[in-house]
Amino acid sequence: MTAALLRLPQLQRASDNEAPARPHHEARPLYQAVGPGRLLELSGDAEGAIASARTSAAVRMLRDAQLAGETAAWIQPRSGNLYPPDLAACGIDLEALLVVHVPPQSSGPSSSASSQGTPQPHALCKAAELLLRSGAFGIVIVDFTHEAPPSGREAWQGRLLGLARQHSSHVVLLTEKP
Repeated sequence: MTAALLRLPQLQRASDNEAPARPHHEARPLYQAVGPGRLLELSGDAEGAIASARTSAAVRMLRDAQLAGETAAWIQPRSGNLYPPDLAACGIDLEALLVVHVPPQSSGPSSSASSQGTPQPHALCKAAELLLRSGAFGIVIVDFTHEAPPSGREAWQGRLLGLARQHSSHVVLLTEKP
């Protein structure tokens, strides 16, 4: 059996007084790695480890934005699962966080908004659009985990992306895996 041998360079043990080799790039928080003027979608299963990781990543970005001095907003349906004590335990400044609860859609023109019905996905997008237009928010998180994002994704995503670029904001979309 003949085989070509690949000669690997000799590995040398670093002496005790030498500093370990540094990686070519330093790890940065996700908030900094994504950069402003971007739209980031965090998607996963409805329950389980992926759902928890999706929310954890969004909360971490929120914390990093607040530490950088940015104003932050979280938009969710009225029935959303944002739990303030958990946010505070993760280092979120609740006094500086705007939470928008979008009410469920009414079932008719004469009915008032009640706990029945589902939130309009367009209303979640509209709330994000209004906040981004103000230019006052460094990060806006939109929680679509209880509601499918609206149809015509390109149109509303394009509007949100354009506003994020115009105002150097981050937009994070939390979605369910299709």
